[in-house]
Amino acid sequence: MIRGVRAGLGAAVGVAASAALDEVAPGLAGLAGDVQLERVAELLAVRGAQVAADAANSGVGTLYRYSLTKNVTVPGGVSSLASQFLNTPITNCTRIADGIVHLRLVPYATNGFPLFYNGFNTNATFRTNTGYFTGAQVRNTTARNSLAEQVDTYFMSNAVPAFVELELGILEPRTFERFKALGAANPAAQRLYLSNHVAQVHLFRQRIPVRNVDYSAYQ
Repeated sequence: MIRGVRAGLGAAVGVAASAALDEVAPGLAGLAGDVQLERVAELLAVRGAQVAADAANSGVGTLYRYSLTKNVTVPGGVSSLASQFLNTPITNCTRIADGIVHLRLVPYATNGFPLFYNGFNTNATFRTNTGYFTGAQVRNTTARNSLAEQVDTYFMSNAVPAFVELELGILEPRTFERFKALGAANPAAQRLYLSNHVAQVHLFRQRIPVRNVDYSAYQ
């Protein structure tokens, strides 16, 4: 994972990033229902992980968007979405942006603190304002740590995040074209080139409010 931040954004990069955020943000902010939100937020991250796996040798991938309808009354209906998404042919997905080197989605509680797995309870937990070590659980959620500093969170019934923070790292178009010119058959050279061009990676972060949040799930 490579991260870089630059104050001056090139026009081409700005347009590419804006297009990517315009594709993702409205879906997260405007969807009605816990299933759609969980589907977009979690599975977009999963697709990002798959793209990273597809380009594991080089570290650069493509961001895709995918949607499907699922019956949540069927046991395992929600939790099986991720595995189904991973097995979906890439031709069934909509291409959003190339040159992606970082993708992360973080759900937040109504008080602005991120949701996390506390290591004991199955529900997602968030810090309260009463103390640093004081936490409250979100109803109708499950959470677990599959990767360090990354929480897999499932939202069911009336539970949805109050906010979702989208973090996207994009390689500049010209740098990306030179990166591709090295050839996929030479991943070591691609990785070396990428590590020497961290300054050409632009990191975008946006916190998106979820308008249909039910505050009773956090009480």
